[in-house]
Amino acid sequence: MGREIDNLRTAYIIVDKRLNKLTSLSAKNAEELIAEAARVEDFARLAVEATKITEESARITNNSALIEAAEKSSAAAVLVHKLATDLRANKLNKIKGLNNL
Repeated sequence: MGREIDNLRTAYIIVDKRLNKLTSLSAKNAEELIAEAARVEDFARLAVEATKITEESARITNNSALIEAAEKSSAAAVLVHKLATDLRANKLNKIKGLNNL
């Protein structure tokens, strides 16, 4: 269980790095940015699913520390997914619209 939580923490770091990379890549064209944002969003969605499974597993152990850690991981994953979705759906689509002018 601890290893799963560590793996999820690593996944969040990857998502964060990708989000930061996306915001700093003004040289890439809009299509490449939107495609990368879609991949980041998908990765974040998978992290949400994984944390929900981890949370269910932690509840089975009845270990309050594991349950709390899993709940925090789930909350973080949901937040990262929301940020990734917002980035792709709102901010990057505006760039795409400007690129087509």
